[in-house]
Amino acid sequence: MNTKKQIFKSSGDIVNKMLGALSTLGLGFILGIQHAFDADHIAAVSTIISKNKSVRKSSLLGMLWGLGHTTALFFVGLIVLLFKTKIPEKLALSFELIVGTMLFILGINVLLTINKNKIHLHKHKHGSSEHIHFHSHKLTKHHPHKQIPFKQSLLIGVIHGLAGSAALTLLVLATVNSILL
Repeated sequence: MNTKKQIFKSSGDIVNKMLGALSTLGLGFILGIQHAFDADHIAAVSTIISKNKSVRKSSLLGMLWGLGHTTALFFVGLIVLLFKTKIPEKLALSFELIVGTMLFILGINVLLTINKNKIHLHKHKHGSSEHIHFHSHKLTKHHPHKQIPFKQSLLIGVIHGLAGSAALTLLVLATVNSILL
């Protein structure tokens, strides 16, 4: 009789642990989807992809940004759980400042690109004669501009993920008691 009770009790414990893990992961997924649409994420990704006309390249750049963001959160979370520590407030604020500065620079870059696309100056030579003329991309077919490479998109995502790591440790990791989970 005691054996049957122990079997049912241990089965119930396993089910409860599985349900707890699944609900934690489910809530994490839902909050992650909501987090993906935060204004700073939209701003970061839209500035990265704004120079591409290809949906495929833009999608890849966005996915790499997301991979970088997730990788940073994963490794910071792992360190916090393994060493049972938290991120110091000064370090968290430093990460936020770095991301804010990075978003500002990306925004300025977009504004400069928009301004350049309207009308800008070009200096060039024809033989020994050098001159300057106004130019608009709407008037010419081909004029290459530097685009954000894939590695840079990944790095921007990593840096952005570091800024969110303090909130991650406070909200999520405090409730998780299993490194595997």
